[in-house]
Amino acid sequence: MKLKSKLLVFISLFLIWPAASFAAEPLFKVDPTTNNGEKWRIGYYEGGAYINYQKQLTETVKGLMQLG
Repeated sequence: MKLKSKLLVFISLFLIWPAASFAAEPLFKVDPTTNNGEKWRIGYYEGGAYINYQKQLTETVKGLMQLG
């Protein structure tokens, strides 16, 4: 029984491994772009009552600052 479970885990990992390698490749360009020397204007719309709004907005701003 242990052999069957180990074999099942090995086969599962063997089948998942190629999919994980494709997921590691970037699909979109994430390099910062300029706005011809001007600041970007970004809008953030809250479409209703959202309990984590302040936290989400703060983390979004931090992420944008890291990107440049």
